[in-house]
Amino acid sequence: MLKFAEFPYVRPDIEAIVAKLGGLTADLKAADTAEKALDAIRGYRDVLIDYMSMRSIATTRYNINTRDPYYLEENKFFNKFGPVVDKAMVEFGEAILACNFIPEIKAEFGDIFITNIQFKAKSMTADVIELMQEENALNAKYQEFNATAQIPFDGKILTVPDINVLMASDDRETRKAAYQALSDFYVKNGEFYDSVYDALVKNRTEQAKRMGLKNYTELGYIRRNRNCFTPADVDVFRKQIAEDIVPAIMKAKQMHLERIGQPAGKIKIYDNDFYFADGNPKTFESADDMMAAAVEVFRELSPETRDYINLMEEGKYYDAPSREGKKVGAYCTGIPAHKAPFVFLNYAGSAADVTTTFHEFGHGFNVFFGRENPNTVLNNSTLDIAEIHSMTMEFMTEGGLHKFFKSEEDVAKQKLSHLEHCLTFLAYGTMVDHFQHIVYDNPELTPAQRNEEWRKLENIYRPFMDFDNIEYYETGRTWQRQQHLFSAPFYYIDYVLAQTIAFQFWAIGTEDFEKSFRMYVDLTKKGGKYTFVDLVRQTGLRVPFEEGSLKFIAEKVMAELNK
Repeated sequence: MLKFAEFPYVRPDIEAIVAKLGGLTADLKAADTAEKALDAIRGYRDVLIDYMSMRSIATTRYNINTRDPYYLEENKFFNKFGPVVDKAMVEFGEAILACNFIPEIKAEFGDIFITNIQFKAKSMTADVIELMQEENALNAKYQEFNATAQIPFDGKILTVPDINVLMASDDRETRKAAYQALSDFYVKNGEFYDSVYDALVKNRTEQAKRMGLKNYTELGYIRRNRNCFTPADVDVFRKQIAEDIVPAIMKAKQMHLERIGQPAGKIKIYDNDFYFADGNPKTFESADDMMAAAVEVFRELSPETRDYINLMEEGKYYDAPSREGKKVGAYCTGIPAHKAPFVFLNYAGSAADVTTTFHEFGHGFNVFFGRENPNTVLNNSTLDIAEIHSMTMEFMTEGGLHKFFKSEEDVAKQKLSHLEHCLTFLAYGTMVDHFQHIVYDNPELTPAQRNEEWRKLENIYRPFMDFDNIEYYETGRTWQRQQHLFSAPFYYIDYVLAQTIAFQFWAIGTEDFEKSFRMYVDLTKKGGKYTFVDLVRQTGLRVPFEEGSLKFIAEKVMAELNK
């Protein structure tokens, strides 16, 4: 088996790919039997496997080292020509929808394949290719700037992951100084972030207008394959967050303040991720040590996770350490030609990094299950489902936390802080999504007006927060740190919805872990076959858009925090 570093890479011949897809589209249109139609779709699938694998390899190698001149050019290549391939894919999808063999296609490739093709067919036109290329270039500009960010602190120059560790320091003055240093960096570069985002908003709005849509909110929902819920459903969800979750968070934060010896009231921004008076739990500084422990956890958890982590180890299908020039953030991607997941991390030694590791390896667990099915490339899970895999894995691996922390007390601390963080995230993530709706429903807003809208949302979703006059946070610019707003519009609500499902798995697991884990594995194996709502209902869990669905979560979490 080849390791990731050994995967061959050849720049795809875009003209040849587009010609091949055009020929398959013609074959599909001319098909007079179901078998001929299915053959055309199989050919289309095989083209995608090759193209998407090369794109994933090149993008990941670039993200590992954004200073690598070869993969820098390859990344630009895909940003430029990806929309051209997308257009050929849309045209093939339109031919599928027009053919006479839909029942036979569903029988081989699944109902959800047709549903997603319908969305893909509405996702772009030839008129927006140039705009999509410009959008990709703007995203790359943002990512490159973050990857090379240099933040002065105490006579040193730090990366974003480095400063994140200091923002959770045991020393309060260090935490405050780290928040101030990050604020200074963003304030200094505020014009850059505002200008890039403003250009993205205008670009995306123009794309929507050229496609005859009211605004980019409509187009964003199409491109996210929102196949089972609407903005109206999300509005119902938001109201539950404000009415049921935010009050619970406010109670949790009063307990938090008492634990760290601070007076009741609002919590300072630099105390929000500091959960215990004697310090947050400490874990490995080394990414290698962290990965060694994670491997042990997966090998002991179940036969499925053992086989999974053995594959990941043998192929070295991950890159864990934070380093200069590496893209900020973490993600998992699939490389279908090699039947491999790849996990990208920025481990810098914080307890939160342990959670992120299990989160991203949770995504890989789903890719692992689908690796032998070539049709997976045609019907990947929508992101609301994909984030269930990752966020639930954070809870499923808690039985192995003793491998990362020295004492049972630290293990208990990690569980408590993770639970509080996940509860708080429901409100924060909803705020991020709400902000996007405001921005794209009102694209004429100035940067200053966007900041003001963010401040208003802070009062709704985080009324417990005190920014202590730190300019970046106080003036409503915190959204600039959320890279999804720049590179993946309308993605963030998927995390929030998935978190509500992960909480339900956690709640079941507190009574019967084995039952919860088997339910989770069953859901993960079904990825790509059902909509989010259908999959949640089939699993026997509550759909978060239904009135009252979040009250149970708030009560269960608060009962645990009160123990």
